Amino acid sequence: MVKVFLKKGDKELSHEFLFSLLNSEYNFSADESMIKKSANGKPFIENCPIKFSITHSKGNIAVAFSESEIGVDEEVVKSSFPERAIFSVTPSSAKEYALLWTKAESFVKLNAGSILLDLKKIDLSNGVKYDGKIIDINFLTFIKNDLVLTVATKETSLSVTELD
Repeated sequence: MVKVFLKKGDKELSHEFLFSLLNSEYNFSADESMIKKSANGKPFIENCPIKFSITHSKGNIAVAFSESEIGVDEEVVKSSFPERAIFSVTPSSAKEYALLWTKAESFVKLNAGSILLDLKKIDLSNGVKYDGKIIDINFLTFIKNDLVLTVATKETSLSVTELD
């Protein structure tokens, strides 16, 4: 199961939020000095019992945890959106645009890829294709009011906890 924790706050508080959750949820103490980056640039903490991914958007922070690799992205739905195809789909609303965007970006974060290079290779028109190849991945989505959050994972269920 993927566990996501949401909180109001600025980007600067995201690591503090991560460390607090690791301690309270997994009884694991960590600090800034323990964050490392994989060869692809994905943040991780050595000997941490759980995988994590962090995102933030317009005063919101989300931290996602899973036993398997994970990527998370969130977007606040804007009042307008580009009425053109993205990821081989033409969205019909700003909410659908945000949903497509969070799917694609969470997939890139899952694989620790380059946002600029990898987003161009994603096709969401019929399942998920990356660079022309079908990808077996699940997108777990949470939508509340104008916030769209998507997790890319092999997991099949999602738990979301909103904190003050």
